[in-house]
Amino acid sequence: DGGARLGCAWSQNYGSGAWGDAFAYWSTLDASPAAGGRWQSRALAFKGGDAPNHVSFGGRQWSAFPTQNPAILPSGRLLVPVTLISNLQHKRASVLVSEDEGATFAVSAGTFIPGDEIDQWETTVWSPTGSNGSRVLMFDRMNDSRNVSAGGPVPDDRLQSAESLDGGFTWSPLAPVRVQTVVSRSLVTPLAPP
Repeated sequence: DGGARLGCAWSQNYGSGAWGDAFAYWSTLDASPAAGGRWQSRALAFKGGDAPNHVSFGGRQWSAFPTQNPAILPSGRLLVPVTLISNLQHKRASVLVSEDEGATFAVSAGTFIPGDEIDQWETTVWSPTGSNGSRVLMFDRMNDSRNVSAGGPVPDDRLQSAESLDGGFTWSPLAPVRVQTVVSRSLVTPLAPP
C-alpha cells in the first residue's frame, strides 16, 4: 500500500514514579496514506495479574519495563526485550512475544542471575545468523556497580548472557560472558545485511 509500519515499546511511570508502577506501551506508526501517518499507542495489559499492567508467576506480580530495540525473528515473531520488576526486590530479564505484529503479547517468565534476582538490567536479544529463529541469544548487564573491593562483581561478570531454543519463551539462566566490561548498556547490531 506504499506505507511503512514502525513499532516501538516504551514505559511510563505514574503516581509515585516507582518502577513497580511502570506501564509498558506498544506504539505503531503506519505511514500509509490511508492511515495518515499517525502513531497509535496503547498500554499493554496481561492476564492473571492483580492489575492490568501486571503479570503473575512464581508467586509474584511483575510489571514490564521495555529496555532495548525489539527483534523480529525469521518466522516473523516479534520479541520486545523487557526487565520484569516485582516490588523493586526482584528483576528478571525477559521478552514480550507477539505472533501478530504487536496486536497481542505473551510474557516470557524470563531468566535471572542464579543467586541474584535483582541486578539484571537492560536486556537485548537477537537471533544469530543462520538460525531459523528458534535459537535466540540474550545479553544483559549486571547492574551491581559496587567496586570489587566493596563486594561488587569482577569486570568479567558484568556482562551476562542466556539462550532460548524455543524462540524466546524459555531461557537458560544468565551466565557471565568472559569479557572485561563496565556496568553499561550492551547493544547488538548486525555488521552486514542478512
